[in-house]
Amino acid sequence: MHRREVLVFREPTPDDYRQLNTQPGNAAIAPLAFPDIRIPITQLFLQQMG
Repeated sequence: MHRREVLVFREPTPDDYRQLNTQPGNAAIAPLAFPDIRIPITQLFLQQMG
């Protein structure tokens, strides 16, 4: 089974990240630098033909 989700890593440290969020495929994400720009996760995946 394939799950469509995105892992969002923020606040890098020398060894890891302070924040890790898993967003489901029906959510939208926004870059920290441009929070008004929302990207639907569904647009990040190829649509299956058939």
